[in-house]
Amino acid sequence: MKIKDLIINGEAAKTTIVSKMIHAFYDSNILKSCGGYIITYKIYNNITYIGVKPSIIDGQRSNHYDLEAGPETKVYLTGGINSTGEISLLFKIQNTELTEKIKSELKELYIQFANLLTKNKYKGSGELDWITKKIIEESRLFEPVPSTIYDLTSGSGLSF
Repeated sequence: MKIKDLIINGEAAKTTIVSKMIHAFYDSNILKSCGGYIITYKIYNNITYIGVKPSIIDGQRSNHYDLEAGPETKVYLTGGINSTGEISLLFKIQNTELTEKIKSELKELYIQFANLLTKNKYKGSGELDWITKKIIEESRLFEPVPSTIYDLTSGSGLSF
């Protein structure tokens, strides 16, 4: 993914901003001070959109419902990184709606998010939370079920 194809919180990403954002995603002092981050991630017309904000702002808990990231689309990931660095990436699609096309789009989102982190020097443990692993298992997106963000990177050996 080229930086020019990445929009963060509604603005074209600059290399320095991406670098600082990725650093904040694994720096334990930053994560603790803001309670982690809430994230929405999607790809629309070959442009990647990420909405990100601290979980706690001015002592108040943030919400996902007011976090915008690009045009409306059915297929997107939402979740965050908690104060200990554990990653949650969920989707809001019922199993009955998981066609092969939608599964393919979801797999691509997981892989692209993992690549965004790792190709920009993410140094956290990348541990996926239990609910993310469970939703991936139940939807049969990857085999075996990934444990970390590193397991989702291209060339990780997961079968599709």
